[in-house]
Amino acid sequence: MATFDKVPVVIQAIEDDGYHLLCEVIIGRKKLIALIDTGASKTVISESLLAKSKSISLSDTVAASAKGMGTEDLQPQVAIIKKLKIGKQSLSNLTVGVLGFSHIELVYQQLGIKPFHLIIGGDILVKLNAVINYNKSVMKLVIQE
Repeated sequence: MATFDKVPVVIQAIEDDGYHLLCEVIIGRKKLIALIDTGASKTVISESLLAKSKSISLSDTVAASAKGMGTEDLQPQVAIIKKLKIGKQSLSNLTVGVLGFSHIELVYQQLGIKPFHLIIGGDILVKLNAVINYNKSVMKLVIQE
């Protein structure tokens, strides 16, 4: 029988009728806010997080272009997170994309919301068998033994 780790999720109202799901993660020894994006296929970090974290290194791997909202092609760099902790779960040597989040940070600042520096995508959500319970504001992760 599977056991679950319950990670608190903040359901942040964005403007009139939109919501972002946020949770706390740890990279190295630093607690960070992450956006949970169930529609994103891959996890990405902000360029500013890459620049200030010793626990993340730029990779020589070339990233395939990605599609963002709309038709704009994005050319993300690739980085390696030495250790990412979500709840009790740890992922090591995690390959992620690196993108500029300045436009998102500006919107969050205008709304008076603390910005995030990591977007958790489907790659991590599937790996951890994540189930989000919106009513209880919790994300359940299968504990990896």
